Amino acid sequence: MIVRAGTDCVRAGTGGYKLGSPLGGLAVASYLADRGLPVQLVDLPMDRGIPLTAEARGRLYGAFADELATEAGQISWIGLTMLASTDGATVLGPILRAALPDTPIVLGGYHASCAWPKLLAAGWATAVVLGDGEHAAAQISANLAAGRPLGDGVPNLRTVAAPASPRLPAPPEHAPPLDPGLLAHPDRYPVLNLPTSRGCPWGCAFCLERSMRGYDARDLDRVALQLEVAARASTTREVYLADPVFGVDPSRLERLCALLRAAPFRFAASTRVDVIPPRLVPAVAGAGLEVLYVGLESASPEALLRMNKVRSPERARRYAEASFDLFAALFEHDITPVIGFLPGYPGDAEVDLERCTAWLDRLRAVYDASGADCGFVTVAADAVEVYDSSPLAGALPPDVRLGPEEFAGMRLVERPSAALDRSMVDAWQQERQRRHVVTSRAGSRLRFFGGLDVAELARRGSPALRDGVLYPAELPTGAGRPCS
Repeated sequence: MIVRAGTDCVRAGTGGYKLGSPLGGLAVASYLADRGLPVQLVDLPMDRGIPLTAEARGRLYGAFADELATEAGQISWIGLTMLASTDGATVLGPILRAALPDTPIVLGGYHASCAWPKLLAAGWATAVVLGDGEHAAAQISANLAAGRPLGDGVPNLRTVAAPASPRLPAPPEHAPPLDPGLLAHPDRYPVLNLPTSRGCPWGCAFCLERSMRGYDARDLDRVALQLEVAARASTTREVYLADPVFGVDPSRLERLCALLRAAPFRFAASTRVDVIPPRLVPAVAGAGLEVLYVGLESASPEALLRMNKVRSPERARRYAEASFDLFAALFEHDITPVIGFLPGYPGDAEVDLERCTAWLDRLRAVYDASGADCGFVTVAADAVEVYDSSPLAGALPPDVRLGPEEFAGMRLVERPSAALDRSMVDAWQQERQRRHVVTSRAGSRLRFFGGLDVAELARRGSPALRDGVLYPAELPTGAGRPCS
């Protein structure tokens, strides 16, 4: 059984609860099903409801665990996916352990791959799979079915007894298409998350991709098959192309756009500002891409170098400057950019934020001159996350102050430097939000990156919100909102 417990959006105070289809859990479930292995995928938020209070979460998770306890003899092992569902998984895991003391619980995903020693030390998890989990999941199932030890010959597995087993690549080219038909309610999701590649060829210091995998672009014939499977299995016609970086390799991108153009979907994707050549933006727009998240992170060359976003001062200077050509092309061809910043990065000073503000003002001038109606939005995390095993954790300036662990192995930057405190970053966040241009067209498209406005639903007294639990199946169509 593969379980997604939820997302961290409500805990983080964004007010938006995202409703895209699960990605990692569905990939593992699809792999097992393709090999004829029995598997059940449970997406607790969509299948059972979204708990909005600690009391409601304990009640919902407890009821789920009690239900599984009555079926313990039929469950060989439980997999919990972690990063977007870290908050729920760290609560659900101990509850499942108490209800099913003899059932193996295996963790996987970005957070688990980074913080596995601390997660195993907590005592409720049996094992952690590092990186992509399909091959490991199949071997675990085969071992338990044959009466062998769970970890016998399993690649990339960590247990208390075996904390240093070999780390082997798990190439995704052998993975089948994600099958939304394995979801209990595939048509409840307003957006399907479907990848055309895995990993990232860059190595930004704040990112966890390198802790999971290297970069691998999926064969385009398999991408076409993925789109066909998704179109048959779900009535949803909005797809987020869940590549860490969309558009790597211009020649592949041109061929990929031809595939996307023939599919019955509208698309959103995420990329860097220096990946998609402006000359290919018309092809991207023609393929049905309406929204593009662009991870700028900063317009300060010094900050970009600290992030390892670029490798030389000259590239750092060109990075932000050349980005205006991309955005001008997006505006011209009616694609709405969602621009990501990472303010308050370790080592930042006030001048780094001022450069970002100046960049935004110039972007507004480019937009106004274009006469476009697509709008643009900026987003930024409330604080920079630092994971124990990330490159960032080993390169923090001495005057950075981190907060206590939010979760095992993850802390937030409370003070980026002696010259920049939290209040100054918060003030810049307000300046950033004042520079949005959210036209009606942009607002309708931001459903790709939006979520449920929990506070607004509560204010309205939505009947889908009862006893601290929000029931997505009972919400009207279009209940999402842009996240900012």
